[in-house]
Amino acid sequence: MRVLVGVRCLKHRKAGIGHHTVELVAALRELELCGKIGTFPGPLLLEGVRTWYEYAPALKRRLCSLLGRSPKPNATTPLEGRQNATFSVSHGHVDYQAKVSQPTSDEIEDQTRRQRAPWLFRQGARLAKGVYSQQLRAAFNPANFDLYHEPNYFPVPCELPTIVTIHDLSSILHPDWHPAERVRMHEELFDRLIPSATHFLTVSEHVKNQMKQHLGISEERIHVSYNGVRKNLKPLSPIELTAGLSRLGLKPGYFLHVGTIEPRKNLSLLMRAWEDLPTEIRERHPLVLAGAVGWKDREEIEWIDRLKDKGLVHLGYVPERDLACLYGGALALAFPSHDEGFGMPVIEMLACGGAVIAAPAGAVEEIAGHGIHLIRSGDISTWRDTLARLATDHDFLKGLKIKSRETAAPYTWEACARQTLRAYQALLDSPSRSARKKLLSGNAA
Repeated sequence: MRVLVGVRCLKHRKAGIGHHTVELVAALRELELCGKIGTFPGPLLLEGVRTWYEYAPALKRRLCSLLGRSPKPNATTPLEGRQNATFSVSHGHVDYQAKVSQPTSDEIEDQTRRQRAPWLFRQGARLAKGVYSQQLRAAFNPANFDLYHEPNYFPVPCELPTIVTIHDLSSILHPDWHPAERVRMHEELFDRLIPSATHFLTVSEHVKNQMKQHLGISEERIHVSYNGVRKNLKPLSPIELTAGLSRLGLKPGYFLHVGTIEPRKNLSLLMRAWEDLPTEIRERHPLVLAGAVGWKDREEIEWIDRLKDKGLVHLGYVPERDLACLYGGALALAFPSHDEGFGMPVIEMLACGGAVIAAPAGAVEEIAGHGIHLIRSGDISTWRDTLARLATDHDFLKGLKIKSRETAAPYTWEACARQTLRAYQALLDSPSRSARKKLLSGNAA
């Protein structure tokens, strides 16, 4: 079996889907039964794409500034976003200065698109696009691969049998949580994929059931392949933990949340619950938020700015090398999310031997319900009391930690790769695929 895996998501720094893609490709290549695993873009082209996305927009803005070129008037409705804020990074901490008018990253990107670049820059961009298109056509030639797997929602249209990973359906089922442009793109995506012969991978039974119920996709086209845990996410020695926390500017014993600042994560509930704790508990156990700012997060940014004087810390994006110590130094992970397709931070915290309290939203209960403390109430007082219990009841905390690693143990990337390989075979053996092969062979005769 010859499989082409799309890795375009790796042009940006790795988050959940990026980690999923890297680990899955590596695990597939280690399986003896898998055969050829190719990627698009390939390693050299991907490095070029990364460099382009990292440096080209700033270069274009600089050249346009030197030439005195302003963006064209914008007739489109701007994306709904967060309150503008400036921030500085010191030892990984993000300090917000609220109500300071600075353009958001979306606004900067939009302005950059609307600037007419100098002739030489346009020629370079045209050449780069030509090379990319040539490589794309070569990669997706049916003579080279048997199927194409896109791990990040949006497949390249091609003649290869295609399977697409859907990590969650929140942009379809809860459009109010997302920017309007993203919602439009996902609606158009499913309008295109549902009538096709495309198969789907989901990271939980929860997402599979949502696709069947809300999108009307048949059971035979949807396959479940659970995420794994990266091997570096494990309990650390005291020396490693101390060194890592020092890099982050943290002391052990904090309450932790990991995830992008966005409406789906329900962070305002967690911040309110933490603020309601007695002062002595807050001082011993600050609330640490790890994750980049996202979208529609005006309320959350205001809360972060207001609570930083009470001990709240927002680290922003945390690099891979510091994640294990971030989890290891926490008293517990608090995860009040409204909906999750899988809930990677929950399993990662468990793999590091930590305690987790979480809402049973989406796939969280399916994935880890027997190894964590589930809070079925959305009341601030219930979350506050549970945080206080973690800080004062040693037996409660110890009981959660005892079963954490056992709960995370089944979630490996090898298991994910084997489940994915079965889905590939099901796609190639599907009736629509067999009918097409017979038709092609008949025409050839």
